Amino acid sequence: MFNCKEYGKQYYLDNIDKRIAYRKTDKCKQGALAILQRRLVSWLTIIPEVTFCERCGIKIYYNAHDKLKSISFDCRNIEDGIKVSPHNWLRLHYYNPKNLLIWNNSNMGCLCYYCRRVLPNIDREKIVVNRINYFNQINEIKQFWIDRRNVDYHKIKYTQKEGYLLSWKGYIPDTTNCQCCGKKIYFNPHDQMEAVHFDHFISDIFLSSGPTGWLRSHAPTPEKRLIWEKCYFGMLCKSCNRELPTHNRRESIVLDIKYVHTYNPNFKFPKLNNNIKPCAH
Repeated sequence: MFNCKEYGKQYYLDNIDKRIAYRKTDKCKQGALAILQRRLVSWLTIIPEVTFCERCGIKIYYNAHDKLKSISFDCRNIEDGIKVSPHNWLRLHYYNPKNLLIWNNSNMGCLCYYCRRVLPNIDREKIVVNRINYFNQINEIKQFWIDRRNVDYHKIKYTQKEGYLLSWKGYIPDTTNCQCCGKKIYFNPHDQMEAVHFDHFISDIFLSSGPTGWLRSHAPTPEKRLIWEKCYFGMLCKSCNRELPTHNRRESIVLDIKYVHTYNPNFKFPKLNNNIKPCAH
C-alpha cells in the first residue's frame, strides 16, 4: 500500500542537499530580500514616506538606506505592543487589518537615529525627571566655581605614575548608584557595563584631561582630593553617560520633555534651571 507520508519524508531526505545548495545561491538570497522589501513597502499605506522627527524636527525618511536619515520607530507601549525591533517586525509582516491593530496598539513614535539613541527605553519619565534634577544640581555648582575659579589650577603640571587609580578606592566609594537611572555601579570593575563613568560636566575648569586619566596619574593627596572635590564629577552608568550630551545639555533635556508631552501631556516635570551666566571677571 502506498504511504504518502513516508514517500514525502523520503523525497525530502533525497533532495535536502539540493535545498541546502539552493539556499546558498545569490538567486535565493535576492528572492528573500525582495520578499522583505515587499513587506516594508506594503506599510506605506499608513506610514509616511517622508516625515519629521517628533523630538528635534529634522526630516527623516521611511526605509532609507542611510540609518542616520531613516525613521527610528519608538514603541511607547511595550506591554501591549510589539516587543521586538519595530523595523524587523515590519520586514516580517505584511500590512493587513490584524497586523495594523498590533501596530496601532504599540503607539509608535517617529524619531531620528540620534533622538532614538539618547532616549531611554524604560522608565522614561522617571529618568528625564532625574536628568532635570541632576542638571540643576550640577548647574548650580558649576556657576559657583566659574565665579571663584583660580587660574593657577591650569598651570599645575603633574608627573605620571602607575597604580594611582586603585589608591583612590575608599575615598571614591566602591559601590554607588547611577544618579540618573539608579542602577548599581562599581568603581574600576572589569565589566565596563557596571563601571562608574564620571561625568566631566565642569572638570574643564580645573582639569585638562579626563577624570579616569587624571586618577591614574595622581595619588590621593589632600591637594589632589581638593581638586577632585571641586570638579564635582557626576557618577553615571555607561548608558546614561552615553545618552547625556556633554554640550547643549539643557537643550537636549528640553527636547526630552517636549517629546514625552506629545504622548503623555499630563505628566508634570520639575522646573528646569536657566543656563548659567558667564564669569563676570
